[in-house]
Amino acid sequence: MTATLTLVSHTLCPYVQRAVIVLSEKGMEFERVDIDLAHETDWLAAGQDAGASRRRAADLRIGGDMRIPR
Repeated sequence: MTATLTLVSHTLCPYVQRAVIVLSEKGMEFERVDIDLAHETDWLAAGQDAGASRRRAADLRIGGDMRIPR
């Protein structure tokens, strides 16, 4: 069974651009969800670190869970 990969990002995030290149070169299937940082959603805020000084735009979710932050 293969877990679903979801890349949560902002369209201009350089970290996500690199991740897209690597996933594509490896031939891995993934879904990319671009977010608007000016209008944060509840599910994005819930996945962020409570003490973070700034919001992350790049996260890789494996099977729906946030696993690998940038």
